Amino acid sequence: MREVEAIYKAVRFVEKHIRDDITIGDMAYAANYSLYHFCRLFNRITHFTPYEYLVRRRIDVAAEELKNSNKKIIEIAFELQFNSPETFIRAFRRIYKVAPGVWKKQLSNDHERSMPVFEKEYLYYVCNNDLLKPKHVRFRTMELCGILYPVKEGFNPNDERRIEQFQDECKTCNHLVKEVFGIRILSKRRNNYLFVGAEIKETFPENTPFVKKVVSENNYIGIAHKGAFETLGFMYQYEKYCRILDMWKSWPFCIEKYNFKTSGTIELFLPFEISA
Repeated sequence: MREVEAIYKAVRFVEKHIRDDITIGDMAYAANYSLYHFCRLFNRITHFTPYEYLVRRRIDVAAEELKNSNKKIIEIAFELQFNSPETFIRAFRRIYKVAPGVWKKQLSNDHERSMPVFEKEYLYYVCNNDLLKPKHVRFRTMELCGILYPVKEGFNPNDERRIEQFQDECKTCNHLVKEVFGIRILSKRRNNYLFVGAEIKETFPENTPFVKKVVSENNYIGIAHKGAFETLGFMYQYEKYCRILDMWKSWPFCIEKYNFKTSGTIELFLPFEISA
């Protein structure tokens, strides 16, 4: 698609010239679009303005250098085209929620609010997937039986095998399940887990690997993914961009609902609080 290729050219241009004195007009020229149409196109596909993207990428480069170099804050600011230390500090604090000096001294290397570079495959995904429209839903309390797996942070394509293992265990016990849920339990300080389970009222033999988990009634934001399981990571990338834009807050867990045999979609549900 020509539009995606144009945006990707602009993204590559930014990465190549991240330390140069470039403008949004230069990004539009690299994409071979007029400034007006480029800004509209970039925002429609990525949900960021070109200026927001450029500033955030420069702040992320600065965050890396603050951790991994001995450069002074003022030196990094000027190298990345901020016209004053004060402007740089304000932009850094707005994105990372701490001042650059505090970030440099922190022992942790938390990139929760960092801006990943837009990859071409991701741009095609969000441009072609009209299911990525958040909806508000409310889940009733559910008691699930399933298997708890320790996992690395973030989505892993191998998680599909864990879902298949759970389904195989259910068949061994002569239990058919219509809906399978995955609950990702995330922690910055402790291990991360993926719980794969379903609502099953029958009791299981004692020698099965199943454990119970109760999901309390709550409000959720739901977004849907349609495609191969290994591309589910793009939906999590989309979710991260939405958090960066403060469309919703970070969450300690999320729920995945697998509908392989019906609609072929995977739905992601993120807990949130409704303001009074």
